[in-house]
Amino acid sequence: MAEAEAVAVEGGGSPLTKAADRIRASAQYLLGAFAAVGATLAAGLQLADIGDVSLVESPLRAVSTIIGLLAAVVGIAVAIAAAASVSTASHVDLPWLIANDRSKARAAVEGDMALRQGRTVGDLRDQVDAAVTASAKTYGEIVALGDPGSDASKQQRATALRARYGQEIATASHLKRIRSDVLEVASYHRTRAAYEDAKKSIVFGAVAAAVGIAAFAWGANGPEVVDIDPGEILPKSPSEVTVILTNDGIAAFGDQLGSACDPSAVDAIVF
Repeated sequence: MAEAEAVAVEGGGSPLTKAADRIRASAQYLLGAFAAVGATLAAGLQLADIGDVSLVESPLRAVSTIIGLLAAVVGIAVAIAAAASVSTASHVDLPWLIANDRSKARAAVEGDMALRQGRTVGDLRDQVDAAVTASAKTYGEIVALGDPGSDASKQQRATALRARYGQEIATASHLKRIRSDVLEVASYHRTRAAYEDAKKSIVFGAVAAAVGIAAFAWGANGPEVVDIDPGEILPKSPSEVTVILTNDGIAAFGDQLGSACDPSAVDAIVF
């Protein structure tokens, strides 16, 4: 019975069914996007210089790398789980509606008496089951009776059974149409409620993943350290340094040169 109900919902093409399909398609798109982000992060792990991060030399970068990686992984996992929950929250049957009496789908169905044609969800389930069972039983009686032939009593019995069977089939078909409409509305509202509930988790996961990836990238890819030979910076020792004397220099070195030296005649001093 539940399988027949599920087929009735999935096979519809009404605006509500199409709207639910669009919601699920959006969730599947997000699912694929976050899976791609996860794959990119995994590829980044191969390119990052994680082994060069030292907790002693660069504690801030090391902590940023670890926390960023954990935040990114958790964020992506949360977002994927939330998006996947929307894709799977589409199956609705009457037993589910009866069991989840506080769901938004149940509230939408209970709030529309015309949709149910005055029946409760429980009554609708019982009536559908009873109609299907009755028609199957009557059909079995018709088969068991066989060809009445020229027997007047059997002919009368066969005519009555066929009439009753036709009425029972009509009743079952009518109840199934009501059930199909109820489940179509319930499926849409369940899918929409699942999407609304998942949005906060999706946003949280996206933000956590973005911040985590940024922190991981900063921590795992520190500035490049270039080893330079001190000889390329400092001049070789010993070396000659020439000091050109200006008027201020002549005045400053006058006392150190002594009275025997005329500073005005000295152009430069070489150390």
